Parts: sequence; C-alpha cells; structure tokens
Amino acid sequence: MNTNFTKENDQQEVILFLHGWGCNKEIFAPITKLMYHSTNIRLDLWGFGESQAPRQDWDAIDYARQLKLFLDKCGIETCHLVAHSFGGRVAIAFAYMYPKTVKKMVLFASAGLKRFSLSRSIKQAVHKIAKVFNPTRVAGSLDFLATPDHLQGIFIKLVNQDLSKCAKCIKAPTLLVYGKKDTATPVWMGKRFSRLIKGSKLKITCGNHFEFAQKPQNTADVIEDFIFD
Repeated sequence: MNTNFTKENDQQEVILFLHGWGCNKEIFAPITKLMYHSTNIRLDLWGFGESQAPRQDWDAIDYARQLKLFLDKCGIETCHLVAHSFGGRVAIAFAYMYPKTVKKMVLFASAGLKRFSLSRSIKQAVHKIAKVFNPTRVAGSLDFLATPDHLQGIFIKLVNQDLSKCAKCIKAPTLLVYGKKDTATPVWMGKRFSRLIKGSKLKITCGNHFEFAQKPQNTADVIEDFIFD
C-alpha cells in the first residue's frame, strides 16, 4: 500500500511517530525538528494524510501488520515508537505482535481500553429505538461524526476493540503520558495501562488531549529523556 512518510536525520536510533485519529504526520513535525539524536520517521497512517486508505475495515492488529510491512520495506529491524491516541492503539498492537522490533515506547494519551458506561449504554439503546422511527437519525461521538464515510467502519471497529490482553504481553519499556483535562482518553486509561504493561512508567500532567502538540520542546525533552536514558 502507498505510504506517505517523512524521514529526518540519519542516526543509529530510529524513532517512528504515529499520529492520532483525524490527524496526519505533520502534527509531530514541530517536535521532531527539535530532535537531532535520532532518525525520526513520521508517517501518515493508512486512510489519513496522503497514505492509501484500507479497502476493508481494519482494527489495530491490521494496522500493526501493515506497519511491519512498511518497516521491512524500509529495512528497519528495530525502532522506538512514539504515538498519540489512535496511534497508541497501533503501537500497543505492534509491540504485542512484534516484541523484538520495539525497543522503547512513549505513548501520549493512548486509546485502546473499554469501560462499561451505563449512561452510554442507555444512550445507544435510545438511539436504536429512535432510529426505527427515524432512519436518518445520526448519533455518535464528535470524532465519529467528523470521520469520512469510508473510514467510519474502521472507527467503529477500533473503538470496540479492547487491547488489554495485548498490553499485558508488552515487554518494551514504556512511558505513558496522560493529562488531567483529557476527556477523550481520561487518566483512568493511563492508570489501567500502567498496571497492564509491566514495568511501565506513568506521567500525569495538567494538560488536555493535545498537550503534547501544544508544548513541542517539552514533548521532545520527555521523549529523548526516556529513550536515551
């Protein structure tokens, strides 16, 4: 599949950057431009930016398989992963499937866990009943409503996929960063991931879902301090 990516620097350590849902590789550009000690690869995950969209509805495992094909084509045997939100789903699945490939991971506001919500279940039930009387009724999160039609099946598949079992098997040293003001991937996700991923470190900030992009120098420092420690 066609993959659009940018490679910066030519260093021994390779860091692969995976963006969140609805974004593209450029969200990490202000950060990677501050990082000179690593080969930084930013790619548009498939279906976003200028990378080819999947022909079927993929889940995180499917994205991880395609990521491995991309790395093999680039001749990259090992790398570090830095990911945000949806990119974190892909990173977790990838680290589970290809443990020998991943050296360290830094996950900012990673998604990938499900928690039962009575209010959400009631809203879904009400929507299903209402849709019988009004077939044109539309419901869903802001991310879903902003998602192009050809990616909505992927979105649904991803948000319904719980990566707990994958997280339990991760061996790579992992840093988890979550913000107290984040309503998309709340702090409880970070705490649960920190229990699931053995030896992981959890950093809780005062920021929101996109704090990593709002403070590029701080983010670059966090990444390099962890990876090159």
